[in-house]
Amino acid sequence: MIKCPMCGHKMKGTKKDYHYTESGLDNVILKGATVYTCKKCGEEMPEIPAIECLHRLISDMIIKKQAPLDGPEIRFLRQEMRFKANMFASILKINKVTLSNWENDVKKPDKAYDVLIRLFYWRFKEEQSGSFLSGIKLEELLREISPTKKEIDFVIPPEKWEECLNTH
Repeated sequence: MIKCPMCGHKMKGTKKDYHYTESGLDNVILKGATVYTCKKCGEEMPEIPAIECLHRLISDMIIKKQAPLDGPEIRFLRQEMRFKANMFASILKINKVTLSNWENDVKKPDKAYDVLIRLFYWRFKEEQSGSFLSGIKLEELLREISPTKKEIDFVIPPEKWEECLNTH
């Protein structure tokens, strides 16, 4: 039995789509997630059994997207690499105010920095795992990035969840 963290009452689990704002992104939808709801206070709590795998899936979708990176996506990638803002700014050869402006959508990075952030994340994860993003052609990925592309929701289907659970 799951108890509500807010009021202590019993929560009931149901399968439904969940808007995963806890990621720091406003466009991540977990399809068919188990979500516990408190009948007394209405608190909702998703069950996320393999959060590291889920975050890899989200990161993969971010760096493959055709639209320019937005601020929360840059922050998400930085945090997934476990870099503090000062360190990441230093790696990118920018000052921390510039990075803060990007991450808070005050300013947009130019296309070269957008590409650099994607490539750096890709290489960082490749070094860690040896196989991250295998099967993706770098040239195709970079060619598809366009300032005219529209933002999309990152929808994670149940079968991807199952892959995460089966690998952990």
